[in-house]
Amino acid sequence: MKCKAERIIVEKKSFQVEFEGLNGGTWVSVTERSRGFVVSIGFDMEELDWLMEHLKKVVEVEASRGFVRKIRGKTKTLLMEICFNNRGRFMKITEFVTKRKPLFLVVPEGVKGKGWEDLRKAILSVQEYSERDEELRRRRMVIFG
Repeated sequence: MKCKAERIIVEKKSFQVEFEGLNGGTWVSVTERSRGFVVSIGFDMEELDWLMEHLKKVVEVEASRGFVRKIRGKTKTLLMEICFNNRGRFMKITEFVTKRKPLFLVVPEGVKGKGWEDLRKAILSVQEYSERDEELRRRRMVIFG
């Protein structure tokens, strides 16, 4: 059951953050759309906590510094890198899963880290909505049995 989706635009890319319900565990997906290219990566709650912690840190990192962080989950590994090119800084989040090509999201920094901060805020908004929705469901089960 999908509860809420948030969309942000950073430079020419569109990102959608969605709470994907409780199927097989609670998780959130982040989908990147740009020029006929679509990629989506799902994050369980542990991975989402990791992502949120590091999104906050990268906004504060000096513009001249890189950044690499990794988390190993039960079925995949996520790698977050801050990279540079002629257009400026960007964040690359790569998902490695056995027997599949890696997937990656590329999020431009935007003006003064606004792209990364907007992504963090969209994830927070979806998380808060999903937590309220989950609490309502629990109350209904207690009331209606």
